[in-house]
Amino acid sequence: MENLSKRITLTDAEKAIHKERIAFIIIDNKIKFNKNTELSHYLWAKQLKIPEKDFPNLVRGFYKNGKASFYKGNFDYDDDCINCAKTFANIIKKFCGVDSLECWCGHKVGKVGEEWESIYFVGKF
Repeated sequence: MENLSKRITLTDAEKAIHKERIAFIIIDNKIKFNKNTELSHYLWAKQLKIPEKDFPNLVRGFYKNGKASFYKGNFDYDDDCINCAKTFANIIKKFCGVDSLECWCGHKVGKVGEEWESIYFVGKF
């Protein structure tokens, strides 16, 4: 299966989905946000000069419509993602200006351009 997280050429549908959300990356136990951008996490990480070998283990995700999604690799999750969700939920709430936030980890990879089903519910914060 293609590693969709490392695509360099994006379709118009992918660009639209990226622009609709607020992206985040966890680097050195700090969260960085990127909003109003068509960039994928992979392309953003390249801009941030993150070595390509480090990208698969980088916890990243996005906020959209009251929900934060955390993942790494090809939209997988592990205990690191779950811990980041718990650690950064309140910072995401504050940055996004919301009172409540659902945190999820991982995605079932679907069709490019569609929103994918989340896998693991961490909790509501």
